[in-house]
Parts: sequence; C-alpha cells; structure tokens
Amino acid sequence: MSTHPRTSDRIAQAITLARVPPNADPRVGREDYLARIDGMLWGDSPDEGVVHGRVFEHPELGFRFEVPPGFYLINSPSQVAAHGPDRTVILFNQLMQKEAAQVRDMRGYVSSWGGGRLRGVERIDVNGLEAATGSARSNTSEGVRDVRLVAIRFAKDRIYRFLFLTPPEATPRRSEDLRRVTYSFRALTEAEAKAVKTLKLRVMTVNPGDTPDKLAGIMPLESYKLDWFLALNGLAPGDKLVPGTKVKVVTP
Repeated sequence: MSTHPRTSDRIAQAITLARVPPNADPRVGREDYLARIDGMLWGDSPDEGVVHGRVFEHPELGFRFEVPPGFYLINSPSQVAAHGPDRTVILFNQLMQKEAAQVRDMRGYVSSWGGGRLRGVERIDVNGLEAATGSARSNTSEGVRDVRLVAIRFAKDRIYRFLFLTPPEATPRRSEDLRRVTYSFRALTEAEAKAVKTLKLRVMTVNPGDTPDKLAGIMPLESYKLDWFLALNGLAPGDKLVPGTKVKVVTP
C-alpha cells in the first residue's frame, strides 16, 4: 500500500481534472438522433410474429389467430399470452420441432400431456388441421383453475398449443369465447403473409393547430394512444406542442 496515493492527493487530483474548460461550442445531437431513428421498427418483429389489436399473425411461420374482445395480447420470444375478463389467461406456444416430429397421434399426445391428467380427450378438426383437446382442474400459483389444452398439428414437425386457464366459476361464461379462439387459428395465404404490416417510428414536424391528442389519434394503436405519444416525446399531460419542433409518432 506504500504506492497508494494519500486521500488528500487524490482529492487534489480530482479537483484538477474537474477544471477542464467547458466546450466553447457545444453540440447537441438531437437532429442526428431523430434522423437515425426515423423509420425504425417499433414493436414486434415479423420474425417473432406481429400483434395487431386482438389478432396475432406470424408471416414467417404462416398462421394467425384472434382473441375475443376484452383480451389483450403480449408477444414474447417463447410464447404469446392473452389476458382477459374473469382472470382468464390464454397461452400459445410451439412444441419443440424434434418432439413434434415424433408425435404420431394427436389424441395420444394430448392424453399423455402433463402426466396423463387431462380428461375428456378427443380428436378435433381445426380448419382442416389435425388437432386434439382435453381438460382438467388444477391447483396453480393463482389458485384453482380449469385448464384446457388444444394441440394443433400445423406440419409434420410443427405442433402449436393453446392452453386456456379459467377460474372454475368463470369457465361456463368463457367457454364459447375460448372455443372461438381455437377455431380462429388458421394458415395465412401467401398474399396475407406478405400483407402483414409492422409498425415504424416516424419523425414529423409539428404544424400550427397540432395537439398531443390530434397526433396521438393518427397512431394505429388499439389503446393508450395519448399515453404512448406523451411517453415517446417526453411530454407530460397538458403540455403544448410548439409549431416547427419535431415529434415522434408510430405509423404503419
């Protein structure tokens, strides 16, 4: 420790370094920053599927499905989740391709799922696709839930799964909604896959008469448009826009 500077010496050195003269001509890079982010992808990537309101579309894998009114979708790399009324939860994911390729019978797969605890297992047809379903009542971290699994073979090595979870008292009210989710699953046509649009961040100049509400209204979002506009632009509720300044908006 003999070479370690004394505290007083370190303080003196810090003071000296802090005396660097200020930049006489400082440059704020806001314009460069806005130019670089203009047109940037906002939200979901086509590689992981795209959420448009209550619809999930995956142009790369070629399928879509829709959840009922009152539900909102959350897309992640491992699964798609939907949360809705009555604490209903929908989980959607894909069986590992190596495992899917080994499944010979969809009814047999569903019968063996979860250690064979599903009941009423039956084969179904989902828009021409081989599928099977079964249900059980289970204790979860959120309490007792009715659980229904729907497994759909989309290709030889691709099986997609819906897992529906409802509180037992809500199951009769939600069963038809969840049935519609199952039968909304279908393949995209080539034209539909090409037509799936992602959202982009755009920079625009504020014109006289523009307000946060007005510009938020042009953004193709299902909800919280104004909240998103304020957050993107570092604004607080009630802030006014200054004509000639630039703001960020979300566009198709």
